[in-house]
Amino acid sequence: MDKKISLIQVMFLLTVGILLWFIPTPADLSEAGWHLFVVFIIVILGIVTNCLPMGAMVLSGLVICTLTGIITIQQALNGFASHIVWLVITAFFIARAVIKSNFGKRVAYFLINKFGNSTLGLSYCLVLTEFLLSPAIPSAAARSGGIVFPVAKSISEQFSPKNSNKVKEFLMQVCFQANVISSAMFLTAMAGNPLIVKIAANFGINIDWQMWAVGAIMPGIANLLLMPVVLYYIITPKVESMEHMAQLAKDALDKMGSITRNEIIVLITFISLITLWMLSKFCGIDATTTALMGFLILVFTGVITWDDVVSEKEAWKTFIWFSGFITLSEHLSNFGVTQWIGANISNIFEGHTPYITFPALLLVFFYLHYLFASATVYASVMYSTFFLILSSLSIPPLVIAMILAFFTNISACLTHYGISSAPIFFTNSGMSIGQWWKTGLIVSVMNIAIWSFVGGAWWKIIGWW
Repeated sequence: MDKKISLIQVMFLLTVGILLWFIPTPADLSEAGWHLFVVFIIVILGIVTNCLPMGAMVLSGLVICTLTGIITIQQALNGFASHIVWLVITAFFIARAVIKSNFGKRVAYFLINKFGNSTLGLSYCLVLTEFLLSPAIPSAAARSGGIVFPVAKSISEQFSPKNSNKVKEFLMQVCFQANVISSAMFLTAMAGNPLIVKIAANFGINIDWQMWAVGAIMPGIANLLLMPVVLYYIITPKVESMEHMAQLAKDALDKMGSITRNEIIVLITFISLITLWMLSKFCGIDATTTALMGFLILVFTGVITWDDVVSEKEAWKTFIWFSGFITLSEHLSNFGVTQWIGANISNIFEGHTPYITFPALLLVFFYLHYLFASATVYASVMYSTFFLILSSLSIPPLVIAMILAFFTNISACLTHYGISSAPIFFTNSGMSIGQWWKTGLIVSVMNIAIWSFVGGAWWKIIGWW
């Protein structure tokens, strides 16, 4: 049955691709540029319809581009040598060390033991855990699914059936929304963020780890502080006192025993990585080299083994599709496709003042995330287009680049599929799709307001405006 459905999907993609390939090339666009765009559309459709795994679809697109002479095989494989790609997969290996050593769980249980004496207090412990881990773990799913989610699930199961449903809904939503917000706060907090940096570089905007973190820190912290309160009043969990949670966390810590050698090494490596990333401009060591150094320290000290590295499937899956997307994105820009799309959309808003056009386009950009099942795919498709459109307004290019980067992440709050971590929390929340979407819509209004107003004021202070 699955093979039959897959065959139908393949035939559908081939039909759409052939029809688009042979229609007249649009004005102001080269034939090669149009054909590359057609391949890109088919790759995206294949991913959205789950015709093939993402890596297989991207590789198929690259092979078609080389067979038809759009690009050479050397050009098709350029993305696999990108330092941004190696930053991402190296950080996956570092994440494996955080998870394998149990350092992440120890942090979570420690915070719960100290501060988790109420439903709201407990939620802030989970939020703080997510925030502390986010700079060094680039996979939203690995960070939340491997560390934060197991702790939240264990806690929610401690309540009586009378109270457990609402508490579970609340904690799962808090953890999910914290994951979305923290993904926007650091360049290394979500796999798609380096892709955004790469795309922005194509337009002459150079974004480093420190710049991203400084720009996001104030609106991000404000968002993380307000979000649990908003969700508390939306979901209204009835349990106020949870003194037994502190004991539960203490028991878990006692069971884990004293901090281990591997946890100490992970902690030192973690602090060293963040320090070097922050001081990269002064010490002259770029982010990828820093990540590789940290990774090798963890291997040499035995915190992770080479077998751990080889078996890290998500890292290698990401390596393939991410490298391919970088290649496709670069050539869409090189062939003038993104500029052509931007010019056509810009014509729709021609004649309107920037005070209307800028916020209207940002809202369109934000809510288009409803159509995407991956924040990375969303960025690869929409980022360049909207950057070009907004660049025609009297807005500093750096502000445009960064607000689109932040919105790419925080717009994932909307659905149960908008980012890789969403299905993990939705499936275990007990909420219906309607409830999840309604909650996401309310949170989206809060996110937009905070990042627009708090963020706008902060960016003025740090000199971006």
